[in-house]
Amino acid sequence: MRVSELERLCGATCLTGEYEDREIACGYTCDLLSHVMGRGQADMAWITVQTHMNVIAVAALMDFACVVFPEGLPVEAAIVDKARQEDVILLSSGQTAFELAALLALLWLLVKRCQEYKTAGTVSRVFSVVLCAAMAVGCVWAQQGLAALGNMTNGFLSNAEANKITKESFVVYLSGVDTRG
Repeated sequence: MRVSELERLCGATCLTGEYEDREIACGYTCDLLSHVMGRGQADMAWITVQTHMNVIAVAALMDFACVVFPEGLPVEAAIVDKARQEDVILLSSGQTAFELAALLALLWLLVKRCQEYKTAGTVSRVFSVVLCAAMAVGCVWAQQGLAALGNMTNGFLSNAEANKITKESFVVYLSGVDTRG
């Protein structure tokens, strides 16, 4: 999978402008820089909520394919300028880190599967992009469905009623905290 494919499929915006479209070997989600330095690999897509200058230093040192900032986090212009100087691709997405990590894992697995079956390069790339786009649409629909369900059930129970239900014998038993013997 390439950075441009990740950018397109997760609805991200490139903060650093034009870039050399790199191949993504794997992905990683972590905010502890020393941990990323110890576990990171070249050509990795790194998802982090950290938006300071040290992120650029780590990404350049480790030769990451790109850095993805979730939840549309603001990034200072000085950080973007430094990333351009170091040839670090910065992407910004409105999705959460969890959603981005799940999407990246699905995309990566599909591409790896196509490569395992020795499918021709163009066919495997088109196939993986189409499948990933379908899964992304499915995830959006599922998220919208859960939001609609939450809106429908909101207000059905008061806090007092919810507290009463959680103290019922069968709820206590199912929760594993029933110590009545």
